[in-house]
Amino acid sequence: MVLVAVALLAISTLFVHAFQVPPTGSLEKMLNHYEIVDVRTSMGHRMYKRSAEHSRANHVDSFSFCAFNREFRARLFSSLGILYPSFQALSVDGFGRRNRELVDLSGFYHGKLDDDPLSTVSAEIDENGAVTASIATSSEVYFVEPAWRHLLNISSSISIAYRASDLIANGDPLPTRFCGVEPSGVPNSTDHVISKRQSTQSTPWTGKNRCSLKLVADYRFHRDVGGSRVATTIRYLISLIDRVNSIYTQTIWRDSETEGGFENVGFVIKKIVVHTAPTESIGHYNAYATKWEVGHLLQRFSELEGSKDFCLVHLFTAQSFSGGVLGLGYIASPKLGTSGGICSTGIMVRKKLVYFNTALTSVRSSYGGPVITREADIVTAHEFGHNWGSPHDPVSDECSPPSDAGGPYIMFTYSVSGYDLNNKIFSPCSRRSIKAVLQAKSQLCFVEEENTFCGNQRVEPGEDCDVSLLQHGEEDVCCSADCKFKPNAVCSPVNSPCCSASCQFLSKGTVCRQSDLNSCKLKSFCDGANADCPPPLPVADGTPCMDGGECQNGECVSFCERHDIGMKPCICENQTLSCLRCCRPANSNICTPFSRLPNYRVPKVLADGTRCIHGYCVDGKCKREVQDLVEHIWDIIDKLDINAILKFMKNNIVSTVALSTLILWIPASLLVNSIDREKSLQRNREVNWMFSDNLVDNDQRIRVVRGVRHLTGGHSVTDKH
Repeated sequence: MVLVAVALLAISTLFVHAFQVPPTGSLEKMLNHYEIVDVRTSMGHRMYKRSAEHSRANHVDSFSFCAFNREFRARLFSSLGILYPSFQALSVDGFGRRNRELVDLSGFYHGKLDDDPLSTVSAEIDENGAVTASIATSSEVYFVEPAWRHLLNISSSISIAYRASDLIANGDPLPTRFCGVEPSGVPNSTDHVISKRQSTQSTPWTGKNRCSLKLVADYRFHRDVGGSRVATTIRYLISLIDRVNSIYTQTIWRDSETEGGFENVGFVIKKIVVHTAPTESIGHYNAYATKWEVGHLLQRFSELEGSKDFCLVHLFTAQSFSGGVLGLGYIASPKLGTSGGICSTGIMVRKKLVYFNTALTSVRSSYGGPVITREADIVTAHEFGHNWGSPHDPVSDECSPPSDAGGPYIMFTYSVSGYDLNNKIFSPCSRRSIKAVLQAKSQLCFVEEENTFCGNQRVEPGEDCDVSLLQHGEEDVCCSADCKFKPNAVCSPVNSPCCSASCQFLSKGTVCRQSDLNSCKLKSFCDGANADCPPPLPVADGTPCMDGGECQNGECVSFCERHDIGMKPCICENQTLSCLRCCRPANSNICTPFSRLPNYRVPKVLADGTRCIHGYCVDGKCKREVQDLVEHIWDIIDKLDINAILKFMKNNIVSTVALSTLILWIPASLLVNSIDREKSLQRNREVNWMFSDNLVDNDQRIRVVRGVRHLTGGHSVTDKH
């Protein structure tokens, strides 16, 4: 009985702790390091777009924050080119009632860092001042997003900052974790009637360079990512597509580097639909607590939302799928008259015309919380790649190179960190596949870009300069109202870092970019003959950089990869060693604490907050993430999916064995205790009967005792003799 009490106390203690530990998301499963930051924003002068008679007022803003031992200051300019001229935003309640949403579109920006003219900044600032931004420099990409999406009980004004290099890539196969792929078109059946065969001759390029999007957020996404605020959900989606669009518009879709191709091809958002509550309809993709298989969900979504009025329709959800899949999309074919992906032909499904120009993205990670912004960007860009006609990259040196050759590309079969050079671009294989589809189909459903105008701070074909937004009635010294150089001007300092205030090239030797030893780059100097800042030269190999690493060929490599060490970084699996600096040989998976150089400056104990085998390092010890265990327990109860249960058991073997033992041992203990108690009561009855005054002689006592000793179902059976 004492053991039973102890076991019950252990279980009660486990669940008491379960309720005491808040589910803080899964940042530590996705990031090696992140920092809590307070982003300061400031409103600039009220501005007006030039040469636009009916343009609405805009603002120039800036933001600044400190992280990673440096200060970030960015100047921002209004950016609305991602939206279609007749853009609509709707909210839908559980009964299908639609409401037109008026969205404040003044918070979307692009810009540069004050001290880095080669940087690019894409940012969104909501009505509360919360910032979501990406900052790309020549050596690193930084991300900022509101902390409330991942951490509980934190101010809405607080943000987290992390680098692309902080993203943890687990190397799982995409088909079982990151992405599922639906083939071009849909399998034939008696309900499927393919449209009449058309000519496969390619369609000439006509300047239609934007794929119009309809974005749909289900109630889970609206709750988990938008915080149940419609404006926040809409702004998140616009900001995400703006970042993904930058990847696509900077890609030249062509067969080879020596050939021409499709340039400046991207997306424009035509419509956003936000489900504010579960739909009161069985089988709807937005129904409450429905456990979907990802392929069935995409098919159902296609049946209800696929449309010829859009180039693509994309579902954003926040639910876990079997195998941890985060995305799924139909692949487009260059053959005309086919279904799936961009410009899809409708086919009959259950007597209804359905368009499979669809894909989906889930922002629910396999660890329970929303994925970080960077991973959501990669998943969405990957699924759009399928919709545009790219399969996964084949295993080859050309399209799946190793990390020392730039690493894998966006459409790689396995998950990528976003840190390697190639992680943010498309492979030659993808570019060839997508080029063929664009050539065949783009004019069928793409639209012309609407934001190529004088006044957007981007020097576009036909423009000499573009100084963006000016105060009403003000003129620029170098650039005219029609984006041409004024007399005697050869450049504009707004567009070019090596241009003076007098509109002339800065003298040779003028510093246009400061050195950054952590990124292993020297200062850059103007050459006196051009307005652009030349790329910076690398610092000398061996120069110390971040976290005890050193510079090699202009890049900061980790401590273990230094020339005098020649190893690879790793995490020691032994929990007592997990917070020590560990390295492994390049050709081995054996990870051990590094002690080969007794006088090296980097401390053997890793800094607090560094990732270790079971959680974080705190005072040199690996602190186990108890909340992850509790989070998964409640996720399993909530979802009750056999795959999630098996995955939980695999990832938490010790806890599983302990709980399984308790589950088996407690009922067994109670049963044994019950039998013992019954035997004890029976012995007492025997004694009482033996000495009962109702019995008259020894023979009868013996006969009764015999009868009591033979028990059947709890009843006495008296001997016959």
